[in-house]
Amino acid sequence: MKRQDNDPEFHLHSRHGQKYLCQCIRCQKVGYRLEVVQRHASRQYIKKRFSPLVLNSAGLCEICQEIAISSIASREVSDA
Repeated sequence: MKRQDNDPEFHLHSRHGQKYLCQCIRCQKVGYRLEVVQRHASRQYIKKRFSPLVLNSAGLCEICQEIAISSIASREVSDA
């Protein structure tokens, strides 16, 4: 049986979770927003269950952004 505490999807789609959590649009990794958690009272609860996740303006995490950049660069090399 799945518990809500252990389900990132539950927290991501809850009213409070949308304020503090974010999700990469490519890999679907869920983490907390650093700027919000640092000033929120229940940050220990969020930090215990999730890791920090920084997204760029396109909604990609750092790893997916590096993959996208290297993919574009390799495509440009093969086109030249």
